[in-house]
Amino acid sequence: MVENKKNNFYSDLPNIKIRLDNRDIIAIKKNINIFSYICAFCIFFILIFIYSKIVNRKDILLVFVFSGSLLFSILLKKVIYNYGIHLAKKKYNWLLNDIIIFKFHFKKIFGISLLTIISFGMLFLIFILMVIPNIDVSHVDNMILGAHRGDSVRYIENTLPAIKSALENESYQFIEFDVQYTKDKKIIVYHDSNLIRLHHKLYSISSLTYDDLLNVSDYHIPLYSEVMDLVGNKKCLNIEIKSQGNLIDDKKIVDFIMDDIDKRDLVKIVLFSSISSDVIRYINEQYPDVKTGIIYYITSDTFLESDERIINLYTETENLGADYLMLYASNLRNYYNIQKMKPENIDIIIWYFNNEMYILNSDENEIINKKVNILGYSIKEKNDISWDNLRFFKKI
Repeated sequence: MVENKKNNFYSDLPNIKIRLDNRDIIAIKKNINIFSYICAFCIFFILIFIYSKIVNRKDILLVFVFSGSLLFSILLKKVIYNYGIHLAKKKYNWLLNDIIIFKFHFKKIFGISLLTIISFGMLFLIFILMVIPNIDVSHVDNMILGAHRGDSVRYIENTLPAIKSALENESYQFIEFDVQYTKDKKIIVYHDSNLIRLHHKLYSISSLTYDDLLNVSDYHIPLYSEVMDLVGNKKCLNIEIKSQGNLIDDKKIVDFIMDDIDKRDLVKIVLFSSISSDVIRYINEQYPDVKTGIIYYITSDTFLESDERIINLYTETENLGADYLMLYASNLRNYYNIQKMKPENIDIIIWYFNNEMYILNSDENEIINKKVNILGYSIKEKNDISWDNLRFFKKI
């Protein structure tokens, strides 16, 4: 009976070298089944996440999206399971080998395949990235709120209306926006390297001239000069340099913007940031008077607390000459150690994928001069607007 089941399951495997009994076959099926459930679970939550965060709608349609995503995930689970069985029949994959977790008197008590372990690991990573701590976990009073990509909740990110709204909102002490080149070397204010997320079109920014970009985009993508003409010297700015993939173009963008803000007399109110350490190093070497921040999205602290990694982050930041360590909010899980180990000359900026950025000044490290009355300190007057003063601003 056992032999018949083996033959049915592996009827098309004349060259198989491994002898399988019924228990092995059941284990393979079980592991494929677990993997298919995990895949379906991940897809379900990814669909809900994309809808709620990117489409940014929270009305009755979410119920239909929820139901549709659940149905799609169930169907996908079945497809993955059937496909897994099909592949298993073709070849006994080493990923499906039953890994012995525990033995008692040489008898296997529990076993699980490497495929299942990997899929559970992927699920854990997705869960960690989706469940993000609130800024309240920082427990500090002197937080400074900035507008990430402008007022990107009420308006489309990095657009003139989003920037204008952030200018008019007194809650925002600074405004962040992203810059990059088009094919004809026009500097635009846009975050992504393509039009997929915001326009649902398969174009890359680097493949389009600015005129072409305006023709295919669903809304007006502003030039850097348009945004700067709008902002003027009204608020501090955080300009993120989106790396072009080669340092030559990155340097050209930096040089152009530095020359422009120098002519506009805005050097003191601009912070340059980038995820590229080469860009930050270049700025600090060539333009030592400007403020810079190095950006990190996913670090080891996103998943697990690691004192050594925090020390390395601060060491890297200081070696680059950056003034700010800019961390994605997932890293707030380890905020106690991040704050405890923070050097006196570096401040933390926490950013989210919405319209919020926060500068976290540290009383513990005496960043704020306690002898100075900072309550009610204002940066609204022209002479007071600078990134130096933002470090001493206390939100009431």
